[in-house]
Amino acid sequence: MPAPSVYNNWLPAPIVREAKEKEPKRFAGAVVAFKRAVDAAKADVDNPNAWAAVLAGQLLDDLKTLISTKTAFAASDISAFVYALYDVVLLTSSDVEVQVRCCEVLNHVLRHHRHSQYLGLQLPWRPLYGMLQGLYDKPKPQLRGTFLDHIQHSTLFQLVARSRRFFAPGAAEEIWTLLRPALVYGDLMATSTHLALGWLVLFFPTKQLPQTKAAVVQTWVAEWLGVWGRLVNCAYWDTHWLYLVARAVKDDWQGEYVVL
Repeated sequence: MPAPSVYNNWLPAPIVREAKEKEPKRFAGAVVAFKRAVDAAKADVDNPNAWAAVLAGQLLDDLKTLISTKTAFAASDISAFVYALYDVVLLTSSDVEVQVRCCEVLNHVLRHHRHSQYLGLQLPWRPLYGMLQGLYDKPKPQLRGTFLDHIQHSTLFQLVARSRRFFAPGAAEEIWTLLRPALVYGDLMATSTHLALGWLVLFFPTKQLPQTKAAVVQTWVAEWLGVWGRLVNCAYWDTHWLYLVARAVKDDWQGEYVVL
């Protein structure tokens, strides 16, 4: 469970007791109501505006505010809220307002609980990767302003950075296996190779390196450095590989896995 927050220490004792009793119940009830709205939107497949109901009222804002109070809510309620938001983000690419609003709240929750291993979150990375590929690798022609594109882009890419520490076990190996052929065997001048590098740096969960066999990680890093050295005088190439290797070194805080 999370430690008591310094932000709540100034409250009078009666209010603290009342909050500890009522706020978790209020949060649990709000999560149930939000999940009910999400399930209704999923079921109403013939209604193009079905997802707008998810944003109706103040429910989403209230949930975000409750998360900000740093109250010790039940892990099951927080996890249920995260999974519900994650589903909405994956299913609403065509509704930018709903996707961005829910993605912002999800980023907020994941930021607050980035060290909360007790939640036991295991987010699937492939649906998120597939959704982003559809948006940016093979974009469909559509009429909308560049500001909307910028907001959607920045919010979704921030979500990947927030959620990759919660990817399901084995995600690191799966991601490298998927993108390795384009990087190791692909044409270094091809757009697909540079896109593969961008996706690798964005999605690869270096937090999983300590749970991976040392020999496997050392093989990965050796391949990364080998591929990195094949192309010179390219700022995009250098900065992306440097960022990935730096993250790997940081998360291997005991120095047992990453050998440069």
